[in-house]
Amino acid sequence: METPVNYRLGHRARVKERFLRDGIDCFAEYEILELLLFYAVLRRDTKGMAHALMEAFSTLYGVLTAPEEALCRVDGIGPRTAAFLRAVLPFMRYVAKEEALPVAFENKDEIGVFFVDYFKKHPEVSVAAMFMSNRRTPIRVLALGKEDEGLSPATAGVSSLISEAFCLNAPELVVAYRKKDGIPFPTSTVSDYLRVLEEDLAKVGIALAETVCVVGTQYNLLCRFMSGSFCRVNASDAVKDCESVLPLPSMDERISYEHTRGFFSTFMRKEDAEKTARAILDIHPTVGTVLTLPYATLQKQEGVGDSVSLLLKLAAGTYARAMLSLALQSAEGICTAEKLGTLFSDYIGARAEENMALAMFDENKRFLGIYLSGVGTVNVNLFVQRKLLQEAVRVGAKFVALSHNHPLGDVTPSSADHTVTEEARRIFDAVGIVFLDHLVVNERAYYPILYHRDDGADARRAFFYGEK
Repeated sequence: METPVNYRLGHRARVKERFLRDGIDCFAEYEILELLLFYAVLRRDTKGMAHALMEAFSTLYGVLTAPEEALCRVDGIGPRTAAFLRAVLPFMRYVAKEEALPVAFENKDEIGVFFVDYFKKHPEVSVAAMFMSNRRTPIRVLALGKEDEGLSPATAGVSSLISEAFCLNAPELVVAYRKKDGIPFPTSTVSDYLRVLEEDLAKVGIALAETVCVVGTQYNLLCRFMSGSFCRVNASDAVKDCESVLPLPSMDERISYEHTRGFFSTFMRKEDAEKTARAILDIHPTVGTVLTLPYATLQKQEGVGDSVSLLLKLAAGTYARAMLSLALQSAEGICTAEKLGTLFSDYIGARAEENMALAMFDENKRFLGIYLSGVGTVNVNLFVQRKLLQEAVRVGAKFVALSHNHPLGDVTPSSADHTVTEEARRIFDAVGIVFLDHLVVNERAYYPILYHRDDGADARRAFFYGEK
């Protein structure tokens, strides 16, 4: 007699693999709950629990905001599991909306001051690299050379710089080196080497944003800031003197630590939660920064590992989907500038890649759903136009609104964004579907393009948004 196949064997691993491969957008709400429950329920089948939770509270948002005593009335859900489920949205709301953002370098002198201070605090380091996000905020500073090791030997393996930049999802980096004495000017050998280094990085799409030479409290910036074009500096006024180095303003890391530790403690032992939170925030400035890192990078970080890395990615996606389910269950019309901006900001605002989304509404402006139409582009070509229109017609939409996110953070629309707005309005108006607006969003802000136009559209705004 053949032994029956146990199809549950390896189920959790398969679900996690699917999440990492396809992302949360392809998961049903009960599947998101099932995956979340893996962390609180270690050895039981969580699919049945997920279905029971959805039957009791209707939506993902309803489950994650239900009172603890109500959650505990569902078979298999105890106080600890209920506390974990209830902690997901508050933690991610803090990260997405409240956590102090990392300090962005607004001018080249701030970078020079940073590295004067860095080498003062780390006298054993001779060469360092700062990897930066596309918002020009630091992701990580990595020591490359020790003692008197020169710039060329410390960075000779440009492949290691490239690998680290890819691992951190960093499009730009700054290289800094310290000289023991003299003046902060490069030798001709160093200048030639920096040119080669910049060219090698540029070949793979990484910008050498700046090169800093430091001697004591003086620094010299060897590249044009954020230009990607190396330029040799010969003028003596290029040297800046920092007699008293003032630290750059920074966020209160203790607050991020307390929120992170508190969230982890809902499914870990207290001491493990403290160690894990510290392992993350000792290297990265904020939890938000961590969420921009590829999963493969985070899981290799000492003190973090596979399970926590996946949960952080899952929690971010869960927040977006839960806020979407809240909008779907609302019986009120959603079409005001603020409501549209919040909807799109919650759903796509924090994504690391540029996404386009179409929100669809019935004749009473009640939300019918959202269609994610593209990743990495806002170019509304004929194919994308057809897909947007096809989806709106399929659900019977009477009103639509378009949005895309700016990963750089600035929500000011470009000339291309204005062109997209006109094209979208034209194709939807042509078939009798009212085009409400095109919004540019990030995780905390939005800009409705048509709403702000001063082209005689006051009547349109008043009608669509219910404003006078």
